[in-house]
Amino acid sequence: MNRAAAIIFVLLATSFGVGQSAGTQEQPASAGDQAGQTIPMELARSLDSRKLKAGDPVEAKITDQWRAGDGTLVPPGSKVLGHVTESSARAKGDPQSQLGIAFEQIALKDGRKLSLKASIQAVGPPLMTYASNPIPMGGPAGTPGAGAPGPMGGTYPGGSPGGVGNPTSNFPNPAGSPRNTPNSPQGDQPSAPQVTPQSSGVIGLHDLQLEQGSVLSSNGKQVKLSAGSQILLRVQDQ
Repeated sequence: MNRAAAIIFVLLATSFGVGQSAGTQEQPASAGDQAGQTIPMELARSLDSRKLKAGDPVEAKITDQWRAGDGTLVPPGSKVLGHVTESSARAKGDPQSQLGIAFEQIALKDGRKLSLKASIQAVGPPLMTYASNPIPMGGPAGTPGAGAPGPMGGTYPGGSPGGVGNPTSNFPNPAGSPRNTPNSPQGDQPSAPQVTPQSSGVIGLHDLQLEQGSVLSSNGKQVKLSAGSQILLRVQDQ
């Protein structure tokens, strides 16, 4: 009788352990056990407060290896998922345009998701597209015979880098740095201000402010962030 009771006890304990393990796998791990840590990211797609509404999805990608509070190693390229909390374009009588963003999950490549509670600490321009007079890679080449020759076989409409149709930058040319001219190599273009773990607020973006609650505001007609824009998250207590 004692032997039978012991067998039943072992079976019940084993069954309970399996059920508890299965339940743990269904619950997302937490990335918020290391409050104060920062997570560097870049936007996967551009955002425009004129076209977005509260609840729309937002996606970014981690740009540097990061270790979550539970020890999970999160590699570069891992997705960070969030949503728009508020979005408005400045209309007549409105003082500002606003765009609020909340990030709440990290999607790992093995299918697991880490829950995340974080606020935006800093925002900066895309590292790969910043230049005083940028020429988009793969953009339309100039019409043969019209304008001066430009890099990559394209032309500057109007005959100069400042000609009609040449895209302009929102960022000032740093003092002493060479401007992009038709004959200057890509390496001569000034580099973008890089967001670091010590950065705070908006870096290198014109007419854009970071408010409390991870809300970006602008005195312009809309708040717009290009794909690739740098975002630094600060992990908070869960």
